[in-house]
Amino acid sequence: FSSISIENEWKLILSAIFQPFIYFIVIQTFLNGKFTLNLRFVALTCTSSVLAFGGVHIFSMIVNKVGLHTVGISSISPFKAFIQNWIADINEPLESILEKIGEEKDVKISVLGFKSPTRYKAIIVVPSIHPGPFKNVGSSLLPSLIQKAYEEMFNCVVAVPHGISGHELDLTSQTQNLKVIKHILNKMNFKSLGPTATSFIQLEKNSATVGCQIFGGQCAFITLTLAPSTMEDLPPELDEQIQLLANEQGLKVAIPVDAHNSIDGPFNVSEAVNVLKVAVKEVLKEAVLNSVGNIRVGASKILPTEFSIKDGMGPGGITAIIIEVRGEKVAYITIDGNNMISNLRSEILHHLSSLGITKGEILTTDTHVVNGVVMAERGYRPIGEVMERKKLLCYIEKAVKDALKTMENAEVFYCVDVISGLKVFGEEQLDQLCIVTDMTAKKVKQAALLVFPTFTLLFLLLLILFF
Repeated sequence: FSSISIENEWKLILSAIFQPFIYFIVIQTFLNGKFTLNLRFVALTCTSSVLAFGGVHIFSMIVNKVGLHTVGISSISPFKAFIQNWIADINEPLESILEKIGEEKDVKISVLGFKSPTRYKAIIVVPSIHPGPFKNVGSSLLPSLIQKAYEEMFNCVVAVPHGISGHELDLTSQTQNLKVIKHILNKMNFKSLGPTATSFIQLEKNSATVGCQIFGGQCAFITLTLAPSTMEDLPPELDEQIQLLANEQGLKVAIPVDAHNSIDGPFNVSEAVNVLKVAVKEVLKEAVLNSVGNIRVGASKILPTEFSIKDGMGPGGITAIIIEVRGEKVAYITIDGNNMISNLRSEILHHLSSLGITKGEILTTDTHVVNGVVMAERGYRPIGEVMERKKLLCYIEKAVKDALKTMENAEVFYCVDVISGLKVFGEEQLDQLCIVTDMTAKKVKQAALLVFPTFTLLFLLLLILFF
């Protein structure tokens, strides 16, 4: 009971002894023809209870030592915390464990925004934080939390696409999420880039498709995808390499986005990094030579009513940000979900071409709030897997049409900042927890073979002695 229940100790004890107590009453009634509460029965009940609790206690001590010696927490605690979250959506016990074994990291967060003469139009926030691990644990909800915070502050459309990060950059708790929100609300120093940008260009090389648009001659907004092949998490080192490539072209900063918009089979991360890096280098060379013009911006947000978390749609819904330069309109569509089925990206882009959209990219937030809520092979539903395709396209079309209605001249601002001391469930901690799980499984087998036969034999001897 104690390994999965959140009840207090006395309730657990009463629950544990109730069934054996009834069992002894049945045995005594069967053997004696009636039940009598005598000294022998009381002694048998007390002695057997001591044996049972003693056996379980010794077994738990042996098993828990594995975790205590390896990561400083009992082996049963993570299992108990996981069950509580899985069954009752209680995240505090699991997050408490992650906080204990997590490590502090300095994490980058980038913002690209657009402002008309009268109001803020749209903001794109790209956190280098992975929105995981699952459900309501850690930073799984971070994209929609950031979106809500900036929507309330700036009263505009906010998109939070996936930055370059993997599970080694999952935040450990809601406390860490709050640190991020407080930082972006109070400590971001926005800088103006003026009203100009290059046209959006896209380069397809090998299996990579990389898009680039340079704002104010200083900031490159870069989209990365391998669609229709699988596009999964990329290592933070790629972000650093892209920054260097941008600097080589005389740019001050790059804001790369992992489009995370195609899942179809295995993913070779080292191969992906290599082809993307080559494509980024070439697209930057072309982009800095591209024509420049004043920008017009329109934006909108749609919250689909038919699609839920179980369908793969997070609470952030669908955002459309349209940027027009020299008559060409590019659409950045961000969907609050964890990846998309293969070939859906191309279908959406083809559909948008009829609306006057010249180019664009379909992005997802990679939110893991959709993970662990359905019984599916992946543990979640990518965008488009179970959603009615026609309805999804209609929602995206409406978002784009609404955005086109709001087009107006705008200026660009940006900020790239580092949030210090965020606790993440790092790669080393993940490896340690996996090791603990493996070692605990082996220790459970060893302890069970030693403890339970011994105490079963003692219990049988006790029954013989009393009856």
